[in-house]
Amino acid sequence: MTIKPQKKIISNFERGVAQDFIKLLEKVSSKPSVLIALGGGNTPRKYHHEIVRIIERENYNINFQNIYFTPSDERHVSLSHSSSNSQMIIETLLEPLGIVDQFIYPEYCFNLNEFYRGYLEKINSFTGEFALALLGIGTDGHTASLYPFEENTTEENVIKVVSGHDGLSRVSLSEIYLNKFKEKWFIANSKEKKNAFEYALKDEKNYQPLKKLAGKGTCVYVGK
Repeated sequence: MTIKPQKKIISNFERGVAQDFIKLLEKVSSKPSVLIALGGGNTPRKYHHEIVRIIERENYNINFQNIYFTPSDERHVSLSHSSSNSQMIIETLLEPLGIVDQFIYPEYCFNLNEFYRGYLEKINSFTGEFALALLGIGTDGHTASLYPFEENTTEENVIKVVSGHDGLSRVSLSEIYLNKFKEKWFIANSKEKKNAFEYALKDEKNYQPLKKLAGKGTCVYVGK
């Protein structure tokens, strides 16, 4: 049976995503140990800033001690590189909230295999609850670094992408790992991304990673 994802139509992406994210933080903050995966790129910057702004303005008392965060994917670059998803997450969300120590991320080393193995080891060591994967959508239908028509299937929790679409190699949480998360929210903040998501759901040959991830607990945020 195909499970149709929930569609949430919002007029203000930053505020709508931020408010739901904070509600989830409140809900999971009393649990022993939870993990939240965060998408990269430029889209999250605005709702990260809104999350920080609301938490500070409303004086939310969220216990972050047992909430951990990880990037959905990362390019094989140093933390100081302008294309680093990890640095974007630190600068726009974790550092302003004072919770950088709660971040599980791939530490750069020159050798791609070592970069991959180091992150895989960290991910494999997490034993808590998988609360949320908050992911972006590319206009080509990719999410994290899982691309349509490419071999993304693996039993490992992390995959290695050699020379990605921008010429940079990457590590990414795998389909099998992302499907462990209780909730998966996809951000379709343009007509093209919304169309890419809808197209993926119609895929009958299982070439689209979005379709493989769009099961129970899936919500796609779209604009009016």
